[in-house]
Amino acid sequence: MIPVSLFNLVLSLSAFQSYVVMGSVRDQAGQAVGGVRVSVTDESFQSIRNLFVDNSGHFTIRGLVSGRYTFRIETTGTAFEEQIQSLELSAIRIRSGSSETVPLDFVLKPKR
Repeated sequence: MIPVSLFNLVLSLSAFQSYVVMGSVRDQAGQAVGGVRVSVTDESFQSIRNLFVDNSGHFTIRGLVSGRYTFRIETTGTAFEEQIQSLELSAIRIRSGSSETVPLDFVLKPKR
């Protein structure tokens, strides 16, 4: 027999929804910018992920849960300014055990 509290935990986990953020990084001419770093922090300023954009200017971050996140494009050693965008992930409709894809695009400006 399964205790009630364990049964409730199993039901809660089965209703869990995650997000996949698929992003791109381009310059103002529309050319892909690869090799820059993407850092993701949550609303408590805790580091969630750090990764590099591929040569085609794309990045993918899987497994994010509902919440507010800050995405920072770190451009150290490049001719571009750093950029920051905030994104709030929240389910309009919970689909059990599924993930929702969210686009996030950056257009980098040259350093002055």
